[in-house]
Amino acid sequence: MKGSITKLQELLTSTRLILITVVIVFFVLVNFSSALPAGTVDSLHRFFTLGLSIIVAALPFLLLGVVLSALVSVFIDEQVLLKYLPRNRWLSHILISLLGMLLPVCECGNIPLARRLMLKGFSASQALTFLLAAPIINVVTIWSTWEAFRGDPIVLIARIAGAFIIANFIGILFSYHPNQSELLSQGFQAMFRSRHTPSLPKYKLFLNTVQQEFWLVFRMLVLGAAIAAAIRVFVPDQVIVGLANNPITSILVMMLLGLVISICSSVDAFFALSLASIFNLGAITSFLVFGPMIDLKILSMLKASFSGKTLAMLTMLVALMAFITGLIVNIGI
Repeated sequence: MKGSITKLQELLTSTRLILITVVIVFFVLVNFSSALPAGTVDSLHRFFTLGLSIIVAALPFLLLGVVLSALVSVFIDEQVLLKYLPRNRWLSHILISLLGMLLPVCECGNIPLARRLMLKGFSASQALTFLLAAPIINVVTIWSTWEAFRGDPIVLIARIAGAFIIANFIGILFSYHPNQSELLSQGFQAMFRSRHTPSLPKYKLFLNTVQQEFWLVFRMLVLGAAIAAAIRVFVPDQVIVGLANNPITSILVMMLLGLVISICSSVDAFFALSLASIFNLGAITSFLVFGPMIDLKILSMLKASFSGKTLAMLTMLVALMAFITGLIVNIGI
């Protein structure tokens, strides 16, 4: 118990240090503004203000998502899910794509959960459907997207519909592979021959999971907020407008951002909202669909479970379908 309390104290201490550092940097910039070139102080002020506003708006959803993720990962018995899973190929994938409503875990927590599900009996294709759908089709992501875009429900509707179609199409497509084990990495296949369960008490696993996921997701949130603020403040308007006005390049740019910044699905809507006045709704939707399914963080974590060939095919299919989803939204509006 003492070790768990120490971990929680470390988490709170590190959070305070980050906030104090931000305040100090802001204070120094304000008080030594006379030494900076004209206009720089105003740009830095707008950069910090916009970045902090994104973080503050998203932080409650981040904390909620992390806690729920840890609760699901530690206290939910995967065998219960498998017991009631239908045998029908199509129906099983459709139900699995809706599991996020019961297991509201972001993509960071979904990967270890999917690994456990495969060890308990999920096929590789079923795990892929879960991994693609659950980060988007869950109550936390739906709520945060609604809060961010409550004046424009088309974004929320298109995001949910796109995630549902993409996850089921790809999962069912992979289900026709004659040997599901070939979709997995060599290391993960070896795990089936040496399965074991953690020996730590559940409360320790819960606190460890909260600590690990919070810092992984919080770092991505800060990075995403900094990128969004930098784009709005430092990138010339003519460059942004030139990319955003083109219906093709606007979608590609937002998908590239989704791939690179690797921000959590529970808070990515607030990042997208900061760019909604520049990019069209199709580009925003493609970002919100593609990012939670495929980004650099996810791919690096999935390498331990799926083969390189599987991940390459998965990335191409998701990118193509997310791009089409954005085009449909642009045409529809």
